[in-house]
Amino acid sequence: VLHQGPSAVRPSLFPDDGAAVYLEHALRDGPDGSRVWSRRASLQFREASYSTGLVATVQVAHTSLTGADAQALRELAAQGNAYSIRLPSSLRDPASPAVVASVPACALARSAFAEEITVHFDTVGQVVSLSYAVPAAAADCDGTEVPATVGFKTAVAVRAPGDGPFPQGKGAPFARAGKGKGAGGAEAGGGEGDEKEAPPKSFFMRYWHYIVP
Repeated sequence: VLHQGPSAVRPSLFPDDGAAVYLEHALRDGPDGSRVWSRRASLQFREASYSTGLVATVQVAHTSLTGADAQALRELAAQGNAYSIRLPSSLRDPASPAVVASVPACALARSAFAEEITVHFDTVGQVVSLSYAVPAAAADCDGTEVPATVGFKTAVAVRAPGDGPFPQGKGAPFARAGKGKGAGGAEAGGGEGDEKEAPPKSFFMRYWHYIVP
């Protein structure tokens, strides 16, 4: 599955041979009331070439739910509970703290198990958040049933940080390409190079922080 993210110069997010990780889900609670997690599918992340404009390619190993697992999902939907998924925050360490996202189980069923998962990475390749979306809303769940066999239709997107805004104005430490001054102080790309001075500030604009009402 290929999805386009911000096209920006960025450090490598994954090892050269990619990163494989299990997507886990919670279908039931344990005796202590905490969620019980189990493997649902494997995801294979690979760095995309900068020339493609993609952040990464993601291969999803699709799975189906049957038997007790399909019944557990059916109960989640009937009770109005959430269906949750998670990924480790470090794709290199499956035991790293998990990042969790949820949708109403009935909305997932109403969407015929079509889902979109967006994985947000920071600049060093850590998963900082998951966005989990389905087409239907929970308000549309009346009469929705979970079939005996559940087949997920999963799309995965990857997002990584893009470039921040460039400093603007007089004295900015960096300048956009083509906007800096050329030889003799003239603006690159034409123009006389004379910067217009800002209009003088009034007394109150300059010293408002010293004036106490």
